[in-house]
Amino acid sequence: QSNIISTVSYSQDDILRAIIKLYCPQGFDLDPMYSKGNFYRNIPQPKRKFDLISQTEDVQKGDARFLPLDNQSVSSAILDPPFIAKDVYRHNMVPGIIETRFGGYRTMRELWGMYYGALVEMKRVLVPGGVLVFKAQNLISGGVWYNSTYKVTKMAIELGYNPKMEFILLAKTRLISP
Repeated sequence: QSNIISTVSYSQDDILRAIIKLYCPQGFDLDPMYSKGNFYRNIPQPKRKFDLISQTEDVQKGDARFLPLDNQSVSSAILDPPFIAKDVYRHNMVPGIIETRFGGYRTMRELWGMYYGALVEMKRVLVPGGVLVFKAQNLISGGVWYNSTYKVTKMAIELGYNPKMEFILLAKTRLISP
Protein backbone atom coordinates (compact mmCIF):
# COMPACT_ATOMS: atom_id res chain seq x y z
CA GLN A 1 0.00 0.00 0.00
CA SER A 2 1.34 3.38 -1.02
CA ASN A 3 1.68 6.24 1.45
CA ILE A 4 0.94 8.71 -1.32
CA ILE A 5 -2.49 10.30 -1.03
CA SER A 6 -4.03 11.82 -4.13
CA THR A 7 -6.50 14.67 -3.76
CA VAL A 8 -7.98 14.00 -7.21
CA SER A 9 -9.63 10.72 -8.13
CA TYR A 10 -12.38 9.05 -10.13
CA SER A 11 -13.10 6.96 -7.03
CA GLN A 12 -15.22 8.32 -4.20
CA ASP A 13 -14.02 5.40 -2.08
CA ASP A 14 -10.37 6.40 -2.58
CA ILE A 15 -11.13 9.98 -1.59
CA LEU A 16 -13.10 9.01 1.51
CA ARG A 17 -10.41 6.52 2.58
CA ALA A 18 -7.77 9.23 2.17
CA ILE A 19 -9.80 11.67 4.28
CA ILE A 20 -10.31 9.05 6.97
CA LYS A 21 -6.60 8.18 6.96
CA LEU A 22 -5.55 11.82 7.25
CA TYR A 23 -8.17 13.32 9.53
CA CYS A 24 -10.39 10.78 11.30
CA PRO A 25 -8.79 7.33 11.58
CA GLN A 26 -11.77 6.04 13.61
CA GLY A 27 -14.10 6.84 10.69
CA PHE A 28 -16.95 9.30 10.69
CA ASP A 29 -18.85 9.78 13.93
CA LEU A 30 -21.89 11.38 12.26
CA ASP A 31 -23.67 11.45 8.92
CA PRO A 32 -26.81 13.61 9.25
CA MET A 33 -27.70 13.14 5.55
CA TYR A 34 -27.20 9.39 5.41
CA SER A 35 -29.85 8.43 2.81
CA LYS A 36 -29.23 4.75 2.05
CA GLY A 37 -25.55 4.91 2.96
CA ASN A 38 -24.40 3.81 -0.47
CA PHE A 39 -20.91 5.21 -0.17
CA TYR A 40 -20.26 3.22 3.02
CA ARG A 41 -19.89 -0.05 1.15
CA ASN A 42 -16.10 0.10 1.39
CA ILE A 43 -15.53 2.40 4.37
CA PRO A 44 -16.68 2.11 8.01
CA GLN A 45 -20.28 3.05 8.74
CA PRO A 46 -20.74 6.25 10.79
CA LYS A 47 -21.64 5.76 14.43
CA ARG A 48 -24.66 8.11 14.23
CA LYS A 49 -26.95 8.28 11.20
CA PHE A 50 -29.76 10.74 10.54
CA ASP A 51 -31.82 11.83 7.56
CA LEU A 52 -35.01 13.75 6.85
CA ILE A 53 -36.56 10.54 5.54
CA SER A 54 -35.16 7.41 7.16
CA GLN A 55 -34.60 4.81 4.46
CA THR A 56 -33.14 2.09 6.68
CA GLU A 57 -34.04 0.99 10.21
CA ASP A 58 -30.75 2.16 11.74
CA VAL A 59 -31.20 5.77 10.55
CA GLN A 60 -32.89 8.23 12.90
CA LYS A 61 -35.21 10.87 11.52
CA GLY A 62 -33.52 14.25 11.79
CA ASP A 63 -32.73 17.47 9.97
CA ALA A 64 -29.01 18.24 9.58
CA ARG A 65 -29.80 21.81 10.67
CA PHE A 66 -31.49 20.77 13.94
CA LEU A 67 -30.05 17.56 15.35
CA PRO A 68 -31.02 16.01 18.69
CA LEU A 69 -27.38 15.95 19.80
CA ASP A 70 -25.54 17.67 22.61
CA ASN A 71 -23.19 20.57 21.96
CA GLN A 72 -19.65 19.46 21.16
CA SER A 73 -20.57 15.76 21.15
CA VAL A 74 -19.25 14.75 17.72
CA SER A 75 -15.63 14.24 16.71
CA SER A 76 -16.15 13.98 12.94
CA ALA A 77 -19.03 14.42 10.53
CA ILE A 78 -19.68 14.21 6.83
CA LEU A 79 -22.32 16.18 4.94
CA ASP A 80 -23.44 14.95 1.53
CA PRO A 81 -26.25 17.42 0.81
CA PRO A 82 -28.40 17.73 -2.31
CA PHE A 83 -26.87 19.87 -5.02
CA ILE A 84 -29.78 20.51 -7.37
CA ALA A 85 -32.13 23.47 -7.20
CA LYS A 86 -35.15 23.79 -9.43
CA ASP A 87 -38.78 24.51 -8.83
CA VAL A 88 -39.92 20.97 -8.14
CA TYR A 89 -43.25 22.26 -6.86
CA ARG A 90 -44.44 24.16 -9.93
CA HIS A 91 -47.68 23.09 -11.62
CA ASN A 92 -47.42 19.94 -13.78
CA MET A 93 -43.76 19.43 -12.81
CA VAL A 94 -42.83 15.76 -12.86
CA PRO A 95 -40.06 15.29 -10.30
CA GLY A 96 -37.00 13.33 -11.37
CA ILE A 97 -35.27 10.53 -9.50
CA ILE A 98 -33.18 12.93 -7.39
CA GLU A 99 -36.15 15.11 -6.37
CA THR A 100 -38.29 12.07 -5.57
CA ARG A 101 -35.63 10.54 -3.35
CA PHE A 102 -34.19 13.66 -1.68
CA GLY A 103 -36.76 16.43 -2.09
CA GLY A 104 -35.82 19.68 -3.67
CA TYR A 105 -35.05 23.34 -3.33
CA ARG A 106 -36.63 25.92 -5.61
CA THR A 107 -33.60 28.18 -5.92
CA MET A 108 -29.87 28.08 -5.36
CA ARG A 109 -30.34 30.68 -2.63
CA GLU A 110 -32.71 28.29 -0.81
CA LEU A 111 -30.27 25.38 -1.29
CA TRP A 112 -27.31 27.44 -0.07
CA GLY A 113 -29.43 28.53 2.92
CA MET A 114 -29.80 24.85 3.83
CA TYR A 115 -26.01 24.44 3.46
CA TYR A 116 -25.45 27.38 5.80
CA GLY A 117 -27.89 26.01 8.37
CA ALA A 118 -26.16 22.61 8.28
CA LEU A 119 -22.74 24.26 8.71
CA VAL A 120 -24.05 26.18 11.74
CA GLU A 121 -25.40 22.98 13.27
CA MET A 122 -22.18 21.05 12.62
CA LYS A 123 -20.27 23.87 14.31
CA ARG A 124 -22.52 23.41 17.34
CA VAL A 125 -22.19 19.62 17.61
CA LEU A 126 -18.51 19.23 16.68
CA VAL A 127 -15.90 19.20 19.42
CA PRO A 128 -13.26 21.93 19.13
CA GLY A 129 -10.86 20.76 16.45
CA GLY A 130 -13.44 18.28 15.13
CA VAL A 131 -13.47 17.29 11.46
CA LEU A 132 -16.22 18.17 9.01
CA VAL A 133 -16.21 16.80 5.47
CA PHE A 134 -18.60 18.67 3.18
CA LYS A 135 -19.31 17.23 -0.26
CA ALA A 136 -20.16 20.04 -2.67
CA GLN A 137 -20.67 20.09 -6.41
CA ASN A 138 -20.43 22.98 -8.82
CA LEU A 139 -23.15 23.00 -11.44
CA ILE A 140 -24.69 24.75 -14.37
CA SER A 141 -28.44 25.33 -14.21
CA GLY A 142 -30.41 27.36 -16.73
CA GLY A 143 -27.14 28.42 -18.35
CA VAL A 144 -25.79 29.85 -15.08
CA TRP A 145 -22.67 28.44 -13.42
CA TYR A 146 -22.94 28.03 -9.64
CA ASN A 147 -19.61 27.75 -7.82
CA SER A 148 -20.90 25.83 -4.82
CA THR A 149 -17.48 24.75 -3.60
CA TYR A 150 -16.40 28.39 -3.30
CA LYS A 151 -19.70 29.35 -1.66
CA VAL A 152 -19.49 26.54 0.92
CA THR A 153 -15.83 27.32 1.71
CA LYS A 154 -16.65 31.02 2.14
CA MET A 155 -19.58 30.25 4.46
CA ALA A 156 -17.42 27.84 6.48
CA ILE A 157 -14.64 30.39 6.95
CA GLU A 158 -17.19 33.04 8.01
CA LEU A 159 -18.49 30.59 10.64
CA GLY A 160 -15.00 29.99 12.03
CA TYR A 161 -14.06 26.75 10.32
CA ASN A 162 -10.47 26.25 9.22
CA PRO A 163 -10.54 24.47 5.84
CA LYS A 164 -7.64 22.04 5.49
CA MET A 165 -7.89 20.49 2.07
CA GLU A 166 -10.03 20.07 -1.01
CA PHE A 167 -10.45 16.71 -2.69
CA ILE A 168 -11.82 16.54 -6.22
CA LEU A 169 -13.95 13.67 -7.48
CA LEU A 170 -13.69 13.55 -11.24
CA ALA A 171 -16.85 12.74 -13.17
CA LYS A 172 -17.00 9.48 -15.11
CA THR A 173 -20.28 10.56 -16.71
CA ARG A 174 -22.23 13.77 -17.14
CA LEU A 175 -25.79 14.49 -16.07
CA ILE A 176 -27.72 15.89 -19.01
CA SER A 177 -30.63 18.16 -18.19
CA PRO A 178 -33.11 19.68 -20.60
